[in-house]
Amino acid sequence: MKRSRKKSILFLGEGADDEMFLRCIKNNFGSINKNVKIIDGHGGSPISIVEDLIKNELFDHKGSQYILMDSDRSKEELDLAKKKIKECSSIKCVVYSKKCLEEELLKILTPSDIGKNSRKKSKELKTVLKNYCKSARDYERLFDKKRLEKARINNKWLDSIIKIFE
Repeated sequence: MKRSRKKSILFLGEGADDEMFLRCIKNNFGSINKNVKIIDGHGGSPISIVEDLIKNELFDHKGSQYILMDSDRSKEELDLAKKKIKECSSIKCVVYSKKCLEEELLKILTPSDIGKNSRKKSKELKTVLKNYCKSARDYERLFDKKRLEKARINNKWLDSIIKIFE
């Protein structure tokens, strides 16, 4: 009987919050047929994040690479990053909604406050999220499978990320 090779996936998040959230998704929806590695990009500009992924020792041209990238940057910065991504066929890109990861996570945690939070700047949203998530354990508790399953029904961004892990 021929053994099948696990699909290799490398997921780079812009920062530590991205990494913790992706770990919640992996723990709740990860498939045994996929070898998923999650790394923290330690922030920076969109182009530096793409370059960091390509230089990473875990980068595999035969596998699939994904980047969670905020869209709260200038159009020029995002365009440069997208151009670099197109040059490397194994990189896929998941872009947040209008602002940042924190906005997306708050949509999941506090759906009744979406309108109120959408008027806030990224830095303000980071502060609001820190009130909920102070540690990796908080992420695991708050972003459990039941909550994520419910949220993905009306959240295309979340659903697209979960599908990568399934």
